[in-house]
Amino acid sequence: MGASLFSSDEFNFGEFGKIKDFKAGMDIRGIVVTDNNNFYNAVAQPSVTVGGVKTYTAPYSGNSYLSFNATNNNTNMFEGLFAQGTYLHPTIPLEATVGLRMDFWQSFNGTANYTPYTQSGTSGASTMGNTVNVTPNSQSYNQFNPRVATRSPPTHHGTAKCP
Repeated sequence: MGASLFSSDEFNFGEFGKIKDFKAGMDIRGIVVTDNNNFYNAVAQPSVTVGGVKTYTAPYSGNSYLSFNATNNNTNMFEGLFAQGTYLHPTIPLEATVGLRMDFWQSFNGTANYTPYTQSGTSGASTMGNTVNVTPNSQSYNQFNPRVATRSPPTHHGTAKCP
């Protein structure tokens, strides 16, 4: 789910030029994530690492083949605030566009369930271990994204025309 809302306008400053195509607004998007994984690893100790931190390690049982399933769920929200406009000087054939955007991201309501399995040899029966439930920490991140651009409009018969 998501939505965007913005307003646009134009501002004329007479002999000082004008700002055309000015827009300001916000947008928001939400995503619910479910990620099911099966991790396989022979004669070793499989583990899950999130953000450089080991969050779960399956039990080790000698020379058995080890695996586990992991189910991760969380909600991600993406929001943004923005403003942008293009300045036109009345006599200089140059447009300058300035844009400002602030992006926000949050991840919350996370759950993770890890269930280990062991199997003796390549044809032995698989045995399910106890499921471990983990609640990952909520996370957030903000990013400021400015933008500046200039453009020289095309000329007509040697005379610059500013829109």
